[in-house]
Parts: sequence; structure tokens; C-alpha cells
Amino acid sequence: MSEFSGALNIWLLYAATSVAVLAIFWRVLRLFVTFIPLLLLMSTLFIVLATPVAVPDTQSMAPAWLVGMFEFALGNAETAEAAVLPILALLVIAYAIILLISILRRR
Repeated sequence: MSEFSGALNIWLLYAATSVAVLAIFWRVLRLFVTFIPLLLLMSTLFIVLATPVAVPDTQSMAPAWLVGMFEFALGNAETAEAAVLPILALLVIAYAIILLISILRRR
């Protein structure tokens, strides 16, 4: 098995697991939470799970939350911050869109 196909298989397994987690959370939470808070929770979970980032000193990619967590645990605060910045940027964009949806629904 080549290195590329091994990495692709791992990403496919991670993606399938992430979709399953999102589907389960959606089905359970929609019974207890209204639409806008549910949108906030699900978009946050989706962004955290689905944002990839380059692993330092390698040519591979990994989930940004995982790279940030490991780099922070190893004492590389700058690298951990660089790994988490794409997540924060996407969260700001998603929350702005959800705010716009919330405003438009009230009219």
C-alpha cells in the first residue's frame, strides 16, 4: 500500500466517522434545541471536525483541532495557534452567516 492510499483511507474513515457523529448529534439535538441554536452547535461541530491543516515538518494534513492540541501539549504555542487560526476564521464567518439568517427569519 502506498503512502498516499494509506493517508486517503485514513481521511475517508475520519470523514465517514465525522458525518456519522454530525448525523447523530443533529437527530438528537433537534428534539431539544430550536433552529438557530442548533445551527450554531452543528456549524461549530462541523467546522472543528472538518478543518484540515498541514502537519508541521511533514507533507501530510491532519484535523486542525488535533494538530493544535498536540502542538500545544508539546509546548509549541505558536504552531498550535497557527493550526487553530483557520478554525477561528471559519467560525467567525459561519456565525456571521447564522446571525444574518436569524435577522432575516425575524422579519
